[in-house]
Amino acid sequence: RPIDNLGVFNNSAEVSGSVGGTQYSDGTNDGDNSDLNNNEIYNESSDNIPTPISFEESPSIGLAKNLSSVTEISTNNYDVSFEFNVVNLGNIVLNDLSLKDDLESVFSGLNVDYYIKNISSSDFTINNGYNGKDDIELLASGNTLQKESIGTIYITINVNNITSNISVFNSAVVMAKSPALVDVEDISQNGKDVDPDQNKNANDNSDPTPVNLEFKSLPSIDTDTETETLAS
Repeated sequence: RPIDNLGVFNNSAEVSGSVGGTQYSDGTNDGDNSDLNNNEIYNESSDNIPTPISFEESPSIGLAKNLSSVTEISTNNYDVSFEFNVVNLGNIVLNDLSLKDDLESVFSGLNVDYYIKNISSSDFTINNGYNGKDDIELLASGNTLQKESIGTIYITINVNNITSNISVFNSAVVMAKSPALVDVEDISQNGKDVDPDQNKNANDNSDPTPVNLEFKSLPSIDTDTETETLAS
């Protein structure tokens, strides 16, 4: 099961038996010698040293960003919804999770307006101050992710007042620390799978997520016809 501490753990076993009605017992000694001082007394404390066991920490994390839907609210006004999947691919719990998504770097220069319409997660505590520009951190402090666990975040962004077709690519970054304070991070992979090539290394899967929004021209008004109609 997932553990926070990889060791060192001390392990001992005990053997017992009887000969001619006399009971004998002995605890295990670390190594391959059960009688270190060769006195043929096996159950003394010097011959009952526990065996230390430790596990190597191997932290790893992966992130996928999927474009869930694009909904036209009105002409040149869209709700764009994304799903983030964060996966602990290592053998230890991950602490201090951080998920950053810089929307301003995507939409700046495109002459559009955008705002965060909704952000939610049943797996993490969300940073309600996230706006994609001045605050690009989606997660509140203190989030953790257990070994072999997946956490999901949902976000809907409203993009409006677009003046031309938009075709952009976007990536997010996840970071975390292991109990031994080893830093791990991953750049998002397009879609829902953090490791589509199934090699247990999400860092070599970092295709950005495409977003395409169609600009629609507003109907023109024939001012001459309208003036003539009003005059009549």
